[in-house]
Order: sequence, then C-alpha cells, then structure tokens
Amino acid sequence: MSAHFLLLLASSLSAGVQSTLPADFERVVQAELTHAGSTSAVRGKAIADAYEQLHSGAHASGLDALSDSDLDLLLRAARKLQIYRPQERIERDMAAVVDVLVRRGALSTAHLETWFDAAMATRNFATATSILLAHPRIGRRPPPKVMDAAIHVEGVPVYALADDGRSLLRSHIPAQSGRWLVVVSSPGCGFSTRAANDLHASRIFRERLAERDVSTAWLQPVEKTFDIAGARRWRDRHPDFPLYWASAQHDWPQLETWDTPGFYLFQEGHLIGAASGWHDTRDGIQAVLSLLDQIPTRPLPSEAVRMTRRGHRARRQPITSLRHSLHRTPFHRQTGVFHVSGACAGIAPQYLGIDGRNPLDRAIATL
Repeated sequence: MSAHFLLLLASSLSAGVQSTLPADFERVVQAELTHAGSTSAVRGKAIADAYEQLHSGAHASGLDALSDSDLDLLLRAARKLQIYRPQERIERDMAAVVDVLVRRGALSTAHLETWFDAAMATRNFATATSILLAHPRIGRRPPPKVMDAAIHVEGVPVYALADDGRSLLRSHIPAQSGRWLVVVSSPGCGFSTRAANDLHASRIFRERLAERDVSTAWLQPVEKTFDIAGARRWRDRHPDFPLYWASAQHDWPQLETWDTPGFYLFQEGHLIGAASGWHDTRDGIQAVLSLLDQIPTRPLPSEAVRMTRRGHRARRQPITSLRHSLHRTPFHRQTGVFHVSGACAGIAPQYLGIDGRNPLDRAIATL
C-alpha cells in the first residue's frame, strides 16, 4: 500500500468513520497506471469504470456530507477522466463539487483551474469566461473568440482557425457524404507533423486522392487548450491540409482512439478502414496509399451502394468498431494495429521534435 494512499486515507477520517473515497480514488489512479502502455481509449475506459464507482459512493451520502479532502479527491478523479473522455456530465460533476467548496470557503486556485479546464474541454466557453472573470488570477488564458462561419454546411461540428489567426470559427465537416480521409493529428505531436510533411511532399498521395475523389480533414483531439499558434504554423506550412479542432468526442463514434496520427477513411459516413502511427516515411505513405486503395478509382453514386458482378447489392458496412473495420497493411503487421511506436498517445502526447531530414525522394522512388 503506497504512502500516498495512506495519507489520503488518514486525511478523510471524520468523526471516527472511515470514508471509502480514498480507496475509490486509488482505483482511479491504478486504472491509469495499469493501462499505461495501452491506447488512450483503453485507459479512458478503465478510468471511467473506476470513476463511476467513486462517483456512486460519493453521491450515496450526498456531497454536503463529505469532508473537504474527499471533495478534493472527487475533483482530481474527474480531472483525470476528463483528460481522456471530455464530456459535459463530468464538467457538471465538477461544478457541483465547486459549489459545495465555495459555500464552505474551501475553494482553492487548483480547484478553479480544474473546473476551467473541464469547461474548455467541453467547449463550454461561457462557463470558462465566467470563471476567469470572477477569478482573474488563476493561471489560465481567456477562451478564444468564437464566431460562426459565413457559409453553413451540414456535417459534423468542428472548430477552425479564423482568417485573423486568433479567433475560432464554428464549422462543419460533411463527412456523412462523399469520401473523406480524416486524420486525427496535432501540431504538437512530432509524428503528426512528420506525416503532414511527408504526405504534403508526396505526388503519389495527391494523385491517389484525386483519382478516388477523396477530401481530407486533419482533426485535432478534444483538449483543454487550443494551440492557436500551432494552428497558424500548420496553416502556413500546409494550406491544402485544413486543420480543425473536434467539438466533442461523441461526434465521432467511429473512432476508438484519439492517439495521433490516426487515418480514418469514410465513404458516405461509413468507416471503411483505418491506419495509425507514422514510424517512417516509406511505411507511413504505403499504409495510407493501401488504405485509399480500398475504394475504387471511379466515384460511386450518392447512395454509395456497390454492385457485385452478379448484380446483387453489396452489404454496406455500418458505423462500427475499428476492431472490425481496420485495414491491416504490412505496416500494421510490423508496428501493431492500435498502439504503435510512431504515435503520440491521445490527449497527453509525448511531444517529439523533427530532425528536419526528409528521405522522401528516396522512399517514393521505391514505392
């Protein structure tokens, strides 16, 4: 039993009655540590399961009956889950705890920062602004200004960088129609930037997109911050690779993991294949080309129904688990399907630099 756990246990003793919150919180911590080598999706599920047990125990007696230290544990557990699964319900859990701490006069700057981060991750900019106005000394930047795009397009809601390079635009990706290669990526992930650099310089990749009438969208995971400066650099370097911020994870139920980079091929809103990671130029480009080769050169009708040679309709694959729809290329057999060495792990990636060397010319010649 760790010393950290014993301290939490001792701090939560009240009137001789032992609280179960420290033990429940320790399960949340262990859920993350136990699955440290897994994808962000696997870690997120394990933490969510542990959090539900902690949440149920806390609300069984009511928040007002909990000690200040127990309320602090609740916020810390919610913060850990919010990193992997940002959702409005968790932000509301935090708001309820904060309300009790305010009435007791026990609210700290760390508590406010946790709540602010959750509001940002759930795109609740009004709440984040209110927190900052009431407590301007917390160490957080104001939310960016958000505007509506001039042209409304039906599709999955996202945010884009406005022309002024400072504000955000509410926009949509029409991934339910046509063919789309959605790349989960981040300007702060070295593997993502390597992939963008290599694909940007690949003539074969651009030709394959044109032959198969595939549009691209580079999608940043849901996080507590908006890397505006990184988005500006991305736009300057890759103007033909539009970069967006996801609005909510549940808008993309087809994605089991938000590790970057991840490549997801959609046809009429149906996920037909995926690839992940960017180990090196040659294997990375080949994996994406193999992914694109799953669809024919000739555009399909709007209803996206393929006909077999016998004249029967081929069954369309519904939105389903990546484990059943993943296209396994030689690249995947070499590096693994979901968790590969050439990927940044989900919401808290290990930021890696780029050495600036690009062996693309040699790699393309051998593809």
